[in-house]
Amino acid sequence: MTNLVTDYEFPKTCQRRTCANCSWYTSGLVADAIHDCDSDSFITLTNLPADWASVQRIWKNVISRAERDGHGRQDWNWLYVIEEDTVEQTVHLHALVHGKAPPHGFWDKVNDELTGGLAHVRPAHSGHGSYLTKGCVRDKQRCYVCETERLARHLELNGGRVVHNSQGFFRDPNRQPIGGLRKAVDRIRARRRRTNPEDWVIVFDPDRT
Repeated sequence: MTNLVTDYEFPKTCQRRTCANCSWYTSGLVADAIHDCDSDSFITLTNLPADWASVQRIWKNVISRAERDGHGRQDWNWLYVIEEDTVEQTVHLHALVHGKAPPHGFWDKVNDELTGGLAHVRPAHSGHGSYLTKGCVRDKQRCYVCETERLARHLELNGGRVVHNSQGFFRDPNRQPIGGLRKAVDRIRARRRRTNPEDWVIVFDPDRT
């Protein structure tokens, strides 16, 4: 990609969210997409196991119990990320929900029954998108090796993914569904291009292939 104003050529990138070089940008797109969803609640579940398969089973049990309590899968949507507290050496889960989600008391009860841990429920705010993707966005004040290791650990805990979400979670600021994560990210990327004051064009350079 070449900036037509400055002639600067950006190096070729894979644009994968799981790439140590590209994740700082692509995960920023995910954070913006999460922000647009205008979620209702931010939920933390504690005392989780450190392997992805076990946490996945726990979350499936949460969804099944919510359905039995009258909160059908079509009535609410969710997105979650698994994190590790490196100081306390514990694992927890952060989730954003919107729609007719289970009430506060449900989360306390189900997490206590499934893991023996605590649940914290609070109103969601605009900064939670960046907070959930912090494991994938590079902090340039820290060394590259440290940040690469942090990304690798995030992907290990999350089964190779940046975030996990229900099919209907992503929506536009008017609360209209827009499909899955890929469509949501493409929408944010297009919006950034429209608001960029400079002109960009893809340039094929046979000497750099």
